[in-house]
Amino acid sequence: MKLRVEVEKEIRIKKGSTEPSIQFRLFNMDNFLPVDLTGTQIKFFMEGPKDSTDKKKFQGEGEIVVNPLTGIGKYDWNPGDTDTSGTYRAEFQITFNDGVKIKVPLGEEYIKIVVENH
Repeated sequence: MKLRVEVEKEIRIKKGSTEPSIQFRLFNMDNFLPVDLTGTQIKFFMEGPKDSTDKKKFQGEGEIVVNPLTGIGKYDWNPGDTDTSGTYRAEFQITFNDGVKIKVPLGEEYIKIVVENH
């Protein structure tokens, strides 16, 4: 299955905020339909900030939004996730029922998260 991913490449969020959520959408390019995420496990990983020797790493569980048949998954920030300003890199890991794992964004790219002081 050839996939196409829609995901923001850079997200800016104010320090201490829990909005906006981070989300992605997967499409199967073989049939141009959304990927069915029913029963998948979605994890969100973030590490950084790049400008700090005290690197923060965490993993969060994502959730399927509205209807898994839409191919949309997201991560809602928890209190404390954005308590340190700086630039982070993040990605989702999706594990399908058959054990196949993919990372979003695809390839060597990451989502750039900028936690702003103001």
